[in-house]
Amino acid sequence: MLKSSLFNKLISTYIILIIISLGLLALVSIEIFKSSYRDDAKQHLENTAYTLRFFIKDYSRINELGKSIKARVTIIGKAGNVLADSERDYTSMENHNNRPEIINARLKGIGENIRFSRTLSMDMLYVAIPLDEQKPDDIIIRVALPMKQIGSVTGQVYRTVGITFLLSLVIGIAMGFWLVRRIIKPVREIVSAAESISKGDFSKEIKVASKDEISALAESINLMNRELQKRFSAAMQYEQLRKDFVANVSHELRTPLTFIKGYVETLKEGGMEDKQNAAEFLNIIDRNVKQLTNLVEDLLELSRMESKANIARISPANINKLIEKVIENYQPAIISKQHTVIKNINDSIPEIKIDPDLIGKAIGNLLDNAIKYTSNGGKIELKAEIEADRLKIECIDNGIGIPQEDLIRIFERFYRVDKSRSREMGGTGLGLSIVKHIVQLHKGDVSVQSKPDKGSIFTIKLPLN
Repeated sequence: MLKSSLFNKLISTYIILIIISLGLLALVSIEIFKSSYRDDAKQHLENTAYTLRFFIKDYSRINELGKSIKARVTIIGKAGNVLADSERDYTSMENHNNRPEIINARLKGIGENIRFSRTLSMDMLYVAIPLDEQKPDDIIIRVALPMKQIGSVTGQVYRTVGITFLLSLVIGIAMGFWLVRRIIKPVREIVSAAESISKGDFSKEIKVASKDEISALAESINLMNRELQKRFSAAMQYEQLRKDFVANVSHELRTPLTFIKGYVETLKEGGMEDKQNAAEFLNIIDRNVKQLTNLVEDLLELSRMESKANIARISPANINKLIEKVIENYQPAIISKQHTVIKNINDSIPEIKIDPDLIGKAIGNLLDNAIKYTSNGGKIELKAEIEADRLKIECIDNGIGIPQEDLIRIFERFYRVDKSRSREMGGTGLGLSIVKHIVQLHKGDVSVQSKPDKGSIFTIKLPLN
């Protein structure tokens, strides 16, 4: 009865919580990626359209252009008539002046839309701009991608997230069974002892090693058992004392059992005894939970950065004190790797209006990378000075460096020079992308110079005004 009720209730509650938590995490991750990838696709089409302005001279080459950029290209005349199309016979195509992307291109200088194409019979992502930005009412360039092409990439993400979800679920459920069984075992002993006592068998002693409500309950039952053995010396008192005992056991069992669910939560949070096997399972779960927690926290942070049109918490900040605080925050990691960190800041730097938390995070991300990717006993320098009308902040290290071919992509989302090494160090591939977005929010720019085995110099430049 206990196994079919209490055990099932506990394990089902645990499994539901894990499924909900992992499911929400998976959904959030997928939605963030889909939104981010769709935005990237729009930006790619926009950049392509602007580039085509310089190449569209002869409409007869429109098919070659479309194949070279792997996108559909359409040229629309002032009256809305199609002048050329890379994938269909333009002479049979209807007037396009009523298309949303064409209307917005003429009104705002650029138009974007996702809709069903009657010409190709599929959903398409459109971006349109005037061929001559000084003549928005004249010829329009429109570039388009099939949504199924974007969907193929998101499909891969679905599979990856799905596999991760299932693996995490299996590990979580296995751990849940182990934890619940560990809790249920002493409860079963208590129930078994209670049943024996109710039948007049007072020889069973309950042994519980833990120090919690369950052990207190077991000890209470043991004490009652010993007391009852003394009381039942006479046959005439046996029945009444047995009834009293059953009533007492029911009372003693009812209250602590209400805390079992809370006790399970405490075990999940690390409150169980430090057993070797338990530590091994917990470490496995902990490592997986920490890596995912880091990609998202970074994805959510990146999403917040991308969604901001401006900075809300601008205030005058002392860059010297800000860098000191960043170094202090990373002191344990610096000491652990025996690095020497030098702070080289010009005393004449005035207070600058920034968001101190965001700039602190950007500098912290650069320092964190320098610490991780510099061999033990390395040298790291944080430098700040005024250069023309800008504040220049540099993070210089003598670490492993970055290959030349990777420098152009180092600030991209999820880009890693050495993927396996980055994951081993807890990286998500989003740290430098976050730095870039924070700096861009401040109307600044960030760059890097690096040579393998020589070290790297990351430079942030912020306007003083």
